[in-house]
Amino acid sequence: ADQFGLVGLVMGIGGVIGVSQHLGIVDGVIREVAVLKNKNDIGKVVWVSHLVRQLVTVPLSLGLFFFAGAIASGIYDRPEIIPYIQIFALVLILQGLQDVLGATLTGIKKFGVLYAIQILTAVVNIAVFGWLTLQYQITGFFWAMVITTAIMVALFVGAQWKYLKGHLAVPSAADIRNYIRRIARISGYMYLARILFIVWQKLPLLVLGGILAATELGFINAALAFGSRLTIIGMALSEVNLSWMSTLFAQERDRFREVVTHNMQRVLVLLMGLTTAILFFGPDVLNLIRAEYEPARPIILIMTLAFFLYALVDIGTSSVFVPADKPRTRTLIFAAMTAVSATIIGWLLLAQPNALLAAYGVLAGALVAYGLTVLAARRSFAVHLLTKQLALFIVLLFVATGWLLTGPALSWRIIIFSLLTVFILWEAKRSKLLPSLPGHQLPATGPRIICFAGGFYDAKTWTNRQHIMSRVAKRHPVLYVEPRVWIFRYIWQNRADPMRILRFLKRIVWYERID
Repeated sequence: ADQFGLVGLVMGIGGVIGVSQHLGIVDGVIREVAVLKNKNDIGKVVWVSHLVRQLVTVPLSLGLFFFAGAIASGIYDRPEIIPYIQIFALVLILQGLQDVLGATLTGIKKFGVLYAIQILTAVVNIAVFGWLTLQYQITGFFWAMVITTAIMVALFVGAQWKYLKGHLAVPSAADIRNYIRRIARISGYMYLARILFIVWQKLPLLVLGGILAATELGFINAALAFGSRLTIIGMALSEVNLSWMSTLFAQERDRFREVVTHNMQRVLVLLMGLTTAILFFGPDVLNLIRAEYEPARPIILIMTLAFFLYALVDIGTSSVFVPADKPRTRTLIFAAMTAVSATIIGWLLLAQPNALLAAYGVLAGALVAYGLTVLAARRSFAVHLLTKQLALFIVLLFVATGWLLTGPALSWRIIIFSLLTVFILWEAKRSKLLPSLPGHQLPATGPRIICFAGGFYDAKTWTNRQHIMSRVAKRHPVLYVEPRVWIFRYIWQNRADPMRILRFLKRIVWYERID
């Protein structure tokens, strides 16, 4: 727990410094690329975005590297974290490249490739972080960050080159000035909102880091680790929505209002399911790994609830206010969230430093922000993000959290979790909130063929199966079922062809339509 607490402190310090190089460029790139049709213009946006990002990132990273000693020893009296802050400074440069590359793929709506890369790197992350952390403890953890981030950057570069090859000419000075102005329409406010978010989630560590024991800091960081999983999902959905909704708002205003309302209701149901699972069983998973984290159970519950609300705020503001070119509203909501939490945690610093009460402070800020998001969306755009039924879902989640704080037995938790899940799914299905699986209309008559094939469809050398099925598919629907495969062996055998690997990973989670 002590080492995990120090990891959280370093991540908090690096996060506050790192967010200073965000500049809202990612969101600006997504929105700008989403409304551009000419690939040459998209290429210019990519160059300008990298230029602006690195002009800020490199100086800040060097500053963090050289002033690591002053920050670690002078402010927190923990000189042992100096090398970890310096490693994190290197990670910031790689993250700057990663963010712009990922934003470009999101803007051109290559979501399949984007998620395939994220799935692949997630698998790599588990192996690299697990091995290095076990071998070298806290030092291995931070070097694992360097390695995994570099891998993702390399994959993003390959994917971007495929889609924009021949359209990445270096922009002129006039182009640079033009696209900086266009991206800056929203990036400034998005940048400020990003800073406020980082500060909000790190407030317990940053404000109480010099007073609480390292073990208590470890409890807070464990709670942040669980709750922040929801923000990853929220950020992914926010980027997709920002790209899609920006196009709809510019071209089909009425449809924008209808789509964003229904999709936000679906998102709430999705996050409800994930949050419920974390609340009911997340602390038990952590306790199986390290028993000394059992006292962190109530902190994990409160933090998870806070991050659930924040994820709704993030997705809602990115789906409504930013596509509508109202990023200022989003920033004001984030400011209110941070101010409420900072006021409560600041009072704790003077009155009674306590990790659990700090978690309640974080929750209070998120609750205020979600209320403001719902009210602003309804008043400004007639978008109803929260119906009576969805409000009931949230109330049930709060009631369940209060019950979990009493420490019920696992058997009772399983029963209540099952009942709550069934009720939410039933209500969601009744209200048509559950998305239907994507599909295609099949002809009412005629044969439909399922081919259990002995070889991959994209094999370098075709057999009769591929030849025959590709011809039959011109008149009749064909489902070509590929054979079983050892995933890691396939990846190793095709290591020289990353795009083949990405297509393979896409087919693991869903079908690929060829014709």
